[in-house]
Amino acid sequence: MEINRNLTGLKAIEYNRKSSEDEERQIASLEDQHAENQKVIERHQLKVAKCDIIEESKSAKKPGRPKFNKMAEDIANGKYQVIVCWQANRLARNSRDAGEIIGLLSDKKLIAIVTPGKIYYNGGEDKLLLYIEFGMSEKYSDDLSANVIRGMTSKVGRGWWPGRPKVGYVNIKYDGEEPVQIIDEQRFPLLRRAIDLFLDGNHTAPRVLEILNDEWGFKMRKTKRTGGGKMSKGKFYSFLSDPFYYGKLIWGKEIGDVHKNLKRLLSEDEFWKVQALMGKRGQARPSVHTKLPFRGLIKCGECQSTWIPYARPRQTVDGSFKLYEYIRCNHDGISKKCTQKQVTIQEIEKQVLELLDQITISEDFCNWAIDWIKKQHQTESSAQLQILKNLESSLEQIQGRKNKLVEMYMDSLLDGQADYKKRKADLEKEEQDIQKELNALKTRTNNWMDLAIKTFNFAKNARYHFEHGTFEDKTLILRTLGSNFYMLNGKLCVDLIKPFFIFKNNQDLVNVPFETIENPEYADVMAGTDDLEHWFLKWSG
Repeated sequence: MEINRNLTGLKAIEYNRKSSEDEERQIASLEDQHAENQKVIERHQLKVAKCDIIEESKSAKKPGRPKFNKMAEDIANGKYQVIVCWQANRLARNSRDAGEIIGLLSDKKLIAIVTPGKIYYNGGEDKLLLYIEFGMSEKYSDDLSANVIRGMTSKVGRGWWPGRPKVGYVNIKYDGEEPVQIIDEQRFPLLRRAIDLFLDGNHTAPRVLEILNDEWGFKMRKTKRTGGGKMSKGKFYSFLSDPFYYGKLIWGKEIGDVHKNLKRLLSEDEFWKVQALMGKRGQARPSVHTKLPFRGLIKCGECQSTWIPYARPRQTVDGSFKLYEYIRCNHDGISKKCTQKQVTIQEIEKQVLELLDQITISEDFCNWAIDWIKKQHQTESSAQLQILKNLESSLEQIQGRKNKLVEMYMDSLLDGQADYKKRKADLEKEEQDIQKELNALKTRTNNWMDLAIKTFNFAKNARYHFEHGTFEDKTLILRTLGSNFYMLNGKLCVDLIKPFFIFKNNQDLVNVPFETIENPEYADVMAGTDDLEHWFLKWSG
């Protein structure tokens, strides 16, 4: 089909966009874009009314630009035939918006996209070139975001705040180095005076803020867009609640310490005193627990409350104090009544050791079982190899069909954009189903043997590690044994997971001597035992 390359007199819309994100602030301003676009409009004699000029300050990395969506809707309804913009990446940096533009070109709703350096018509190689430019733009945006986040995370790790400096501090940049913070000589002393005034307990936070702003003349640091006025109430409460000022740096999921060279506004003790004075608006100080095992793990079999471990000092006969460790039901005595009595941690540990004795397997049996598992894994892996190849071949075929679908869409061999989207969605659904099956098969193939070996080794070594481990080790070992831990009448009850339950009920098998295991005649008897066969099938499954 012959492409209409004469744009004279066509109805056009001018789209100017400047990103709101830091990493794209170097892009030409909206005024500069408009000036260049006006030259293009005059050169091609396009019709653009004043109301047909769109300006948007919003990132295009994600869909959701209102003015862009309205423009696309107007083009689809026949209101405009041409888009004028500074560069193609002003229109889209994500695949959904890019697909919207390509679809309008393919449906002949949009005749051309005109930039100062290039015209993209709705056919031929121009559409392919636009595909490539949109893809490169999205890749650039993804890489830039990842690099920026990586750099900011690295900066946090070195103890420096990665964004706009906190109130009371300013950024400074030495030659060839990244910006770091120093104290704001004008505001830092005033904020310290405000902290002292609040800590005396005779002034409320709103009153301290009033004194800070009105009597001491505090002004927020002036920036290009904000600042220069009094500190707001919300900002003041945020300031009082920010652990950065005593040296704890929290940025997203990253937690670290503020660099040692940066002067703190207050001490950690002062910070928590401020939180206490703020009441509900302040942060709750983290609880410090005595290092005892089984915290939050065991429930009460009578009232369903959690049993909590605690330590209590008691005076001995010689006058010294000894620390005794207990665990008790944490019922409040009001909403829940409970008759269960506390027991010592030592008693719980004794019961856990008895339970571990019941699931412990011998080293000889453990080694023999692991060898059997490895041989079974080799057999199963060979059988599954062909299945993996078939699934991977199916994925390759689907990718070929997807590539062919794109070519058909570009050559206008499909029944519009809706047909293309439906076929593409069907292929992606088929691809996802095969990929899930492939991942599940790989997981089963690789993980069941590791899980089985870990379980056998745990059963062999758990008792030793429980006796000699830390309180964290003891808690983890008990948690690994099963679920539904509860105390009733001084007795710890546990629902063992199935492998340990089988070990417990087959101690005569899992602790037999090495010579008995190696005896072929006894091995034949064991192989015919229903319980053992069922057990092995559980592992291989």
